Amino acid sequence: MAAALLLVMAGPDSAAQDKPNVVRMPKALSCEQPEWEKEARRYELEGKSIVMFDLDDEGRPINPRTMRSSGWKILDVMSERAVATCRYAPPSEAEPKRSGLVLAFNWKLAPRQAVTVPAALVAGSCPVSERYAGFRPLPEDVTGSKGTLVRFLLDSSGKPFDLRVEAADPPESRQAAEAYIASCRFTPETRNAVPERGSMRGRLIPRDA
Repeated sequence: MAAALLLVMAGPDSAAQDKPNVVRMPKALSCEQPEWEKEARRYELEGKSIVMFDLDDEGRPINPRTMRSSGWKILDVMSERAVATCRYAPPSEAEPKRSGLVLAFNWKLAPRQAVTVPAALVAGSCPVSERYAGFRPLPEDVTGSKGTLVRFLLDSSGKPFDLRVEAADPPESRQAAEAYIASCRFTPETRNAVPERGSMRGRLIPRDA
């Protein structure tokens, strides 16, 4: 598994120190290094979450909420937890901005050093079913697309297992998704030409889409 990296960017800062009538932002003092959940690393999830939060009288973030989702709930939760570790200078009357602060978290995995060919869907291998018209892999951006977002692992032969459905669908929907993905064919991930276990992310396209 590739090493995990996190890039944190401060949100809009309207501090114009010498201009009147401009709201100043509290000074950021520190943030702890965010931690990756094991499941996020296992499925090699990446994405950008934007979190809005407020500050209490001591400069501690409170009420974190995801303003723009990465598409993966687990990354959004990781971002909200990361916000809670930050500390700001206590807001004062001269710096009244204490609500609606923003941090953006860009969760990225470090590139692998070995020559790696990612797992792939065999084109045309997914049949049309009563529920689904197909499966569309999404290796990068998962937002702004239609369909049921899923993630799963592939063994060294390309067989899918441990599928997760991102939406809070009933069990029968998850079972239908598992059955449909099992009807598709995939090529396994290879590293230095050796087949290995890999991961896949994508959307199941409903027939009425």
